[in-house]
Amino acid sequence: MNQLTQRARLKRLACWIGLPLFVLVAVGATILYLKWPFSKQSVADSIREVISGDIRIQKFKSHYFPNPGCEAEGVLVLSPSGVSDPLVTVQRITIQARYADLVLRPGFVARIVLTGLQVHIPPRGSGHDGKSNSSSTSSKTRIGEIVANGSVLEVARQDDKPPLRFQIHSLTLKSVSRDTPFAYTVALTNALPPGEITSAGHLGPWTGHPLGKTPVSGSYKFSQADLGVFPGVAGMLSSDDRFEGELDEIHLQGNIKIPDFEVKSSHHPVPLITHYDATVNATNGDVFLHRVDTSLLETWIVASGQVAGEKGQKGKTTRLNVEVREGRIQDLLRLFVKSPLTPLNGTTNFLATVLVTPQGRPFLKEVDLRGDFGIESGHFTNPRTQSSVDDLSNRAHGAPENKSQAADPENVISDLRGHVHLRDGVANFADIKFNVPWALARFNGSYNLLNGKIDFRGTLKTQAELSQTTTGVKSVLLKPLNDLFKRKHAGAEVPVEITGTYHNPHFGIDLKPGLKEKQR
Repeated sequence: MNQLTQRARLKRLACWIGLPLFVLVAVGATILYLKWPFSKQSVADSIREVISGDIRIQKFKSHYFPNPGCEAEGVLVLSPSGVSDPLVTVQRITIQARYADLVLRPGFVARIVLTGLQVHIPPRGSGHDGKSNSSSTSSKTRIGEIVANGSVLEVARQDDKPPLRFQIHSLTLKSVSRDTPFAYTVALTNALPPGEITSAGHLGPWTGHPLGKTPVSGSYKFSQADLGVFPGVAGMLSSDDRFEGELDEIHLQGNIKIPDFEVKSSHHPVPLITHYDATVNATNGDVFLHRVDTSLLETWIVASGQVAGEKGQKGKTTRLNVEVREGRIQDLLRLFVKSPLTPLNGTTNFLATVLVTPQGRPFLKEVDLRGDFGIESGHFTNPRTQSSVDDLSNRAHGAPENKSQAADPENVISDLRGHVHLRDGVANFADIKFNVPWALARFNGSYNLLNGKIDFRGTLKTQAELSQTTTGVKSVLLKPLNDLFKRKHAGAEVPVEITGTYHNPHFGIDLKPGLKEKQR
């Protein structure tokens, strides 16, 4: 009897407890059913908050146990402008949550995994550039972690070239929400130049402002970047950088190392080490260089300028201001000349502006350089050329047969100054002035960097008279011309020319210009 009574009491207790629990579960189930956050429509709405477009999901399945969530397969984001190719494709989206979060932290999702993510950005002017949804409505969705390993970003180009393809090996976003910054780590293969990039930092908040106003900060490393894909140059680049700002104005400070940089036409690899302070517009790729300090062999080059797009022109135009103080002229010339030895050695000061337009031509034909230069204690490396300079000095002194003086180390070019304009591979020189012992020269002329041809013409002021610059019969024949080329105080002023090529130069005296000048 007591056992029956006890059993009855337990049944009544179970009913008293079970009924409220059943009601609670039923109410909870009804609420979840009515406000289930992982429906096909809610996933589409969440995607639309990031990028505007027509959202299509081929297969969808919700998960209830052991944790709430869902899977969406065959996800496409189509442009509302009617572009045929999808802007985004995802093989599978896996959303994982926790029931406790649904109650205690509404709108919080523990983890989202994107498998087979591909983002395609159409070319500019196509009607849709993959812009984010600029709605000012603040989303309440917060995500603990987003993982998108093995993703691909493709950026189409307008000039019928293959799209730029970025292979994203790993990508993780932490604490993602629209209203607060989130952390990221990424490792990818860069499209152009090809190389490996690793980066970590913070991005956001992703507010209703234009995409370019999104804050960003962090650091990155770029390694094994092959510059050989660009016309005219080659070398393997590595760099490290810290950055901070907004996407359309990111301030960067970093270092670049290229141990084997070369201009392809010269085939002379040289080490480059650069420290830079710059601003980058990540929305269009424009770069503004505030200061760039570059070490080239034993010469320091300071530059500033920009690499940016210009209205009505495809690609990026480079504009630079370049300065060299107490550098070595041979270090600079080594970049451009084909010969094993540079034409001239000496200490140089150089101030120039550089313009490189994206015309698709070889580098030496695209670069447009204008500058003023000075060279101290210059020596020609070609023995024949230097011998001619030595002979010129000796003849100017009236001692053409003095072999010992021809080998005198003092027979160097000093105070060489002038203006240069490099265009289409030809360096045109103006107002060149230089001294050699016993002579002062003034020249104008050109040096073709593509084939080595030289053509300089000017005047040479010598200490000796014209007839004293040679010997034998020539000296006798030139004596009547001494008065024609005689300077006011002493010596002669003779029109001269340097023609031929760097390897085979020809020095000569052209009497005709002198006669004409004397007759005026």
